[in-house]
Amino acid sequence: MEQYYYSDFAEISYDASYGYISYIWKTPPTPDEFKLGCEKLLLAIQHFKCGKAMVDTRQMGAIQNEVLEWMTSDWMVRAAANGYESVAVIVPTDIFASLAVNDIIDRVNDRVVHHNFDDKEAALNWIKKQ
Repeated sequence: MEQYYYSDFAEISYDASYGYISYIWKTPPTPDEFKLGCEKLLLAIQHFKCGKAMVDTRQMGAIQNEVLEWMTSDWMVRAAANGYESVAVIVPTDIFASLAVNDIIDRVNDRVVHHNFDDKEAALNWIKKQ
């Protein structure tokens, strides 16, 4: 894995052998951190010319509605235009965080192929086959 971005709240790496980006939320981000993390993911998509990602949201926490709206109406449009096409999502066990993740997935359902998983191994197995 090649580390691309690292901060207190998130880390992004690239696995060249299977051609996917790993995005791990390490702590619940502030709205600005959430947007910054998404922008860093977009830069990784562009840099590696890779449209596949495995996103671990287990530590993400709940996200404010206006940030979700920004992600789906602004960021996702730009990400899809840059080749973002499939994502394996490791969902949190916290009900509020899980609802936020499901809200994001519902909103991007027509733009990206996705699958939710309870554990990292299953998510990795799926994204490697995409």
